[in-house]
Amino acid sequence: MCIKRIQVFINRCLRRILRIKWTYKISNESLWERTRQIPAGDEIGRRRWRWIGHTLRKLCVSITKNVLDWNPQGKRSRGRPRGTWRRVRDNDVKDSGHTWNHVKRMAQDRERDGGALLMAFTLLQGAVLQALKSNHLYSSRRLTELLFLLFDVANFVILIDLHCPMFGTDYERSLEIERLNWEGL
Repeated sequence: MCIKRIQVFINRCLRRILRIKWTYKISNESLWERTRQIPAGDEIGRRRWRWIGHTLRKLCVSITKNVLDWNPQGKRSRGRPRGTWRRVRDNDVKDSGHTWNHVKRMAQDRERDGGALLMAFTLLQGAVLQALKSNHLYSSRRLTELLFLLFDVANFVILIDLHCPMFGTDYERSLEIERLNWEGL
């Protein structure tokens, strides 16, 4: 509910900046395309995952890393369970189709074997699945862009896995070769 309220506020500000009157019927998707914005929920989710990856790569003595696995004991209070950060994280992990332990391993493998790209692939895959199963109407252009981006990242992860079993100068050189191939040079 909170993300919806944030998105409504952002949309209202964008409409004021562009001087769009309330009588004009402009969809949120066209407003985002005009201003080159992405939905607030997507941006918050992307930043949340970046922070999780950053925190999981910290030393074991880090308090923030230990808090991610902290499970407080005791009785719950009456009423509806509160929406905690941990529950949001668990739902995001479940939507991406992985377990929390697998996400922790992927974050640690970032420098070794392209785990960051695999994480990006997983996040894009989760975004596409979420868009398909949600009740929100995504514009076909936005969904097509997500699918093409998902396809490109998947191909890049496969190329790294085939050509670059280990990092180092060979890895950087092969990345440069692949970049030049993609640009058509």
